[in-house]
Amino acid sequence: MFKDVVEFARKNPKKLTYGTSGTGTSANVAMETIAKREGVQFTIVPFKGSPETQAALLGGHVLLAAGGFGQSLVDAGETRPLLLLAEARSPYFPEVPILKDLGYDIPAPTLFNVVGPRGLPEAIEKKIEDAFTKAMSEPAFIKGMKDLRLTVVYRNSSQLEEYVARNYESMGKLLKQLGFAKQKCLFLFVPVKGYTFRPLNTPDECIEGRDPIGPILRRRFAARRGCFF
Repeated sequence: MFKDVVEFARKNPKKLTYGTSGTGTSANVAMETIAKREGVQFTIVPFKGSPETQAALLGGHVLLAAGGFGQSLVDAGETRPLLLLAEARSPYFPEVPILKDLGYDIPAPTLFNVVGPRGLPEAIEKKIEDAFTKAMSEPAFIKGMKDLRLTVVYRNSSQLEEYVARNYESMGKLLKQLGFAKQKCLFLFVPVKGYTFRPLNTPDECIEGRDPIGPILRRRFAARRGCFF
C-alpha cells in the first residue's frame, strides 16, 4: 500500500528512489508534493521516457516508478499499481486509490490534445471538432480503448480551454511551492489592441496570473503567456 511507501521514506531518508520521465513532469510534481506534505524525502531518477523507466524498475535499479506503464506488465504480475495519479478512479483498477482518496489534493491533469494553428477559421475548427466528437462515440473506438484498459474523457474545445487554464494556474502554484519555478519572469508581446504591455515584476504575478492580458484573454493565450518555468 502507498502508506507503506511513505513510512519507508520516513525511516530511510533519500533512499526511496523513483523513476519518471524527466523532472518537472506531472508525475514528478505529484511525487515531490506528496513528499513535501508528508515531511519525507524521495530521490528522483529521471529517464527519457516510460520504456526506460519500466526497464529500470524491472531491473531493480529504482524502487518505484511514476508514469504511464503497459497493462501487460500488470497482467503478468511484474508490476503492481499502488496509487493512480488521476482525478478519478479507473474501472480497470477499482482497488487502486487515487490522490484524493489518500487526502492529497494535488492536480493530476491528463492532456492528450488535438490542436491546430493559431488563427484557425472557426468553420474549420468546428468541422474538426465535430469529427472527433463523432469518432469518440464510435463502437470500434470504444472497444479499442477498453481493450487497452484506457479510460476516455472527452472535452470539446471550450471545455479543454477551461481545463488547461485551470490546471495551468494550479500547477504553477505547486511549481512555486516546490521551488521548481525560476525566480525570474520573461514576457511575450501579444498583439491585442488597447493594451500596454510591460514585463511582469515578480514570480507572484506569473503564478497568480496578474498580467496585462486580462482574465478572458489569459485563458485563450494560456500556452503563450509571459511566464516560463
